[in-house]
Amino acid sequence: MQSLWNLNVPYRIIAFHCQQCAEKYIKALLVVSNIDFPYTHDIEKLLEMTPKAFRLLEKLINTGDLTDYAVSKRYPDYYQKLSKIDADNAIKLAEDVKLGIKNTLIKLGYTF
Repeated sequence: MQSLWNLNVPYRIIAFHCQQCAEKYIKALLVVSNIDFPYTHDIEKLLEMTPKAFRLLEKLINTGDLTDYAVSKRYPDYYQKLSKIDADNAIKLAEDVKLGIKNTLIKLGYTF
């Protein structure tokens, strides 16, 4: 079976969806915490809004790098040059957010 990475993959789409994943996880935590948030795709800004006791901003260092990918679908020419390394990094950052938020929610008594 041929690896997906060997195909002509639009890495910008992968990065876009990783940004969306991280954004939605953070916004879900904000909703659960009864914190209203502005219309934004800025991952770092959203993390700054999470309760300080969770220490997510310091645990999820570099996840703000995903923010730029929120506009990749609007400006495909600009993001056409994303590489497999960029996509792999975006996937790792999104997974870090997912695990960080999931672990926080588990500590709050939510089950998955």
